[in-house]
Amino acid sequence: MNFERIVLQVADSTNKVVHEMYMNNAVRKPVCVTAAFQTAGKGLEQNMWFSSDGKNLLLSLGFKPDFLRPEEQFELTKIVSLALLETVGQFLENEKLFIKWPNDIYCRDQKIAGILISNLIQGREIELTIVGIGLNINEQNFPQSIPNPVSMKQLLGEAVKVEDVLDVFLVVFASKINEFRFSREKIHEDYLTNLLYYNEKRNYLVSKDQISGTITGVNAYGHLRLKTDDGDVMEFDLKEIVFIH
Repeated sequence: MNFERIVLQVADSTNKVVHEMYMNNAVRKPVCVTAAFQTAGKGLEQNMWFSSDGKNLLLSLGFKPDFLRPEEQFELTKIVSLALLETVGQFLENEKLFIKWPNDIYCRDQKIAGILISNLIQGREIELTIVGIGLNINEQNFPQSIPNPVSMKQLLGEAVKVEDVLDVFLVVFASKINEFRFSREKIHEDYLTNLLYYNEKRNYLVSKDQISGTITGVNAYGHLRLKTDDGDVMEFDLKEIVFIH
């Protein structure tokens, strides 16, 4: 998949830019919009994404995933998460990285990247997918309100060119899509293998109550499966379970 690159110095939100391009019939082929700075970068739900000007990778991909049906949307989460994990891993060769369900990238129990995926569905097709990514590359000073952030520079001790990371990611992302077309099972297995705390007994918060259990997988809709110490299998959607690090 080849992306037309659009480079902006400032945007309110690169996701919003891609959506407006589509609504104005400006998206004719896959696009990759990057910005050096966002005035209203979005995280999950109402969260904002913090990034200093020019320090990090802020990008949104817009494309039509003609290889998926609407009910298979979570497959995109697996593909993008694995692509970003592999990309960061090429620069942090001595670090162990994980995917914190559903799609954050973690290193040393700290968040280095976040992903926000939205889909526009018409009938039986996903007409447009927007993949927003925030990757902490050269950030040094995070607000205290952010609980556990980390950047590539903090881990490496040296700066990394943002453009180099983007180049690698686009190549790896295209490769993961091809891999998915060939073997969905391999993508699913790789996602679970790299899932934070997979097959580990850990404590979690559910409705403010602490429970102990083991992550055993995800269902077709991306809900997290947890087997409790009592043997019960529970499934959770976003915000229904809190990880205790």
